[in-house]
Amino acid sequence: MEERIIDRENERKIRVKRTADGNIERVEDELVPEQDESEEPIAEEEITVDFPEEETEEYDENLVGLTPSQLQKELERREKIRQEAYAERDKLLASAEMWIEKGEYAQAEQLCGDALVYDGESVAAAQKLWLARTKNFQDDEPLYLEKYAQQLSESKEEVRAYVLARVSERLRRAREEDVAEEAPLAEKFGSEQEKRRAAFGENRKYYLFRLVAVAAVFVLMGIGAAVSANFIVRTTTSVPLFFTVGFGALALVFLGVTFFFLRKWLVADRLCRENERLASTEDGARLETLRRRIRCATLILEGTEEGAAEAVSDRFE
Repeated sequence: MEERIIDRENERKIRVKRTADGNIERVEDELVPEQDESEEPIAEEEITVDFPEEETEEYDENLVGLTPSQLQKELERREKIRQEAYAERDKLLASAEMWIEKGEYAQAEQLCGDALVYDGESVAAAQKLWLARTKNFQDDEPLYLEKYAQQLSESKEEVRAYVLARVSERLRRAREEDVAEEAPLAEKFGSEQEKRRAAFGENRKYYLFRLVAVAAVFVLMGIGAAVSANFIVRTTTSVPLFFTVGFGALALVFLGVTFFFLRKWLVADRLCRENERLASTEDGARLETLRRRIRCATLILEGTEEGAAEAVSDRFE
């Protein structure tokens, strides 16, 4: 029996009685008689009622202040919506099972995802989703996608156990092979990257120095042209005009040279930045793939991001 006071002024109490499966059987309303202060307090008996876990997880403020009839209608409305969602979930899962039997796993995966929209806590829907996603656990590649590995690590224990019972051995073996390949490849890539870093760095400095030099000359030619032009109207000779034209022409020439070295410097700078990326070379791309696979496998097997981070060598990142 669940009891709570909803109106302090009238000391009204509502009792909601549920059956064992959580359905509402009866809602009662009564007024608590005022107690005379001279009378001895009446001992209250504490009653413990077991409700379904999903009904007692949190307090619902939307039910506060409702009359008994309104409360019953609201609870019945919610129960109706929940049962309709469960019915739609079961319908989608039945369709997904049919597609799985036909080997059409993409359609089955979509239907299982839709079923989880109706019931996000459904263990059966989540299990079928992973069965369809991995093509009846014959394709492990989806497990090496970080978003899926993260999703599985955060799934319910029943779902993780269901998937791990079918793929854990393969994942462990594959992780051992990836770790064995990753270590020497990381060392090789790191040494080659360091050599390229030095060469690309010198190349960038070379073009940066020339870029600054020609840009400075361009600025000086521009200043010379401006100063010479200022004297054209002050003198009667044509010398300032010649200087203005000469400095202007040189300024245009050095402007073009400045753009030339700017382009060269931008290319050199891009090469330096690209060299810091793993995917800049074939070995680096393979190393990046190995580290992602190790990280995903560890996240699935151990269920923690900390363990996944420790499993990946960051010596050359």
